[in-house]
Amino acid sequence: MAGRRERAEARRAARRARELGLQGEAPDALSEGVSELTASSPKAPRRRSEAEVETDHSTGREAPQGFRVLQFLREVRAELKRVEWPDRETVVRLTGVVIAFVIITGAYLGLLDAVLSRLVQLIL
Repeated sequence: MAGRRERAEARRAARRARELGLQGEAPDALSEGVSELTASSPKAPRRRSEAEVETDHSTGREAPQGFRVLQFLREVRAELKRVEWPDRETVVRLTGVVIAFVIITGAYLGLLDAVLSRLVQLIL
């Protein structure tokens, strides 16, 4: 039986394969269920591999929904720690670019609206 770390690696490999849309062969032996999942036709019912199903190992039942939510939140927190956040100077510069773009676009649309309104009034 695979250990906790191997199961976690298999889940990560299966998740990466799903995100990347890999078809056919699995990247390693730990994620053997990935090839079964991605090789099936889109109309076929999706089978959940052992790597995907969180189970309570004492009873063999699927883990409750609350556990999966907590696991998701832990993964989100870990992912946010890996994000390279911009420094203050970059944030200020890019905010200025966005504000300038919004002002220019607003002026353009306002001018276009005024011209088209006059044109419609002349026609009617």
